[in-house]
Parts: sequence; structure tokens; C-alpha cells
Amino acid sequence: AEREMAVHRPTVVERLRPERENLRAALRWSRDHAPALHASLAAALAWYFFALGLWTEAHDWLEGALRLPPAAARGPLRARLLASLGYMANYRRDLARARAWLEEADAIWEALGDAGAQASVRHVLAQTASIGGERDAVAAALPT
Repeated sequence: AEREMAVHRPTVVERLRPERENLRAALRWSRDHAPALHASLAAALAWYFFALGLWTEAHDWLEGALRLPPAAARGPLRARLLASLGYMANYRRDLARARAWLEEADAIWEALGDAGAQASVRHVLAQTASIGGERDAVAAALPT
């Protein structure tokens, strides 16, 4: 569903804009009462807050979710949180943190055998390396 929604993100963002306070309330409630739901919501809504320019808020929700027990396991949820944090850190030019988060997400996606998710992460890893002037790292991040 997330991949299908990506095509319609501008429309979805506009539809959800009036619900921003409700989404925040759901995130707060789930953080306190349903950590697994919170981590999933934070991962799913990261793009929404990012699209609205609320980068710090998106980062805070993601990083908080990453510290919860459901995100401790090296599975898809952790990888999604890490990838989103890495994407945002890359755009903010926090290259060291972007690289760390993206490399961990890459390792998880590789272990899980999700080539599509891994390719997406590696694309941003290559961007991060390019911005940092690391030519060898760019080549290492891209598929051969």
C-alpha cells in the first residue's frame, strides 16, 4: 500500500493536512500505549511530515520510535525507520548520521532479501557519498 500511495503523495498530503493534529495525537497516544503501532505509524508518516517541511518533527518521531522495543529487532520495521532517518539526514547534510543509518538499513534489507528496498537505500547512500566527495563510496553503493 505504501508504494502505491507514493504515486499519489501530493494528493494524500493535501487530504491529510487538516488531520495533522489528529495524526500527532495518534502518534503521542501510540507512543505511550502501543509501541509497535507507534513505530509503524512513525515509519508510515515520516514522508508526510517531511513533505510539509516539518523535518525536525519527522526526525523526532522516527528517532523516538527507533528507541522502542518493537524497533530493536533487525527486521523491516527497523529498516524502514533507519532508512527514513537516513534520507532526512542526507537532505539536511548530516552526512555522518545519514551514512550510519543508511548502512544499517542496507544490511537489514540485504539480510531480508528485499532487493527493491535495498536499492532505494543504496541510491541515497550513493548520494550521501557524492555530497561528501567520497568517490569510492559512491561506486561501492551502486549496483554493479
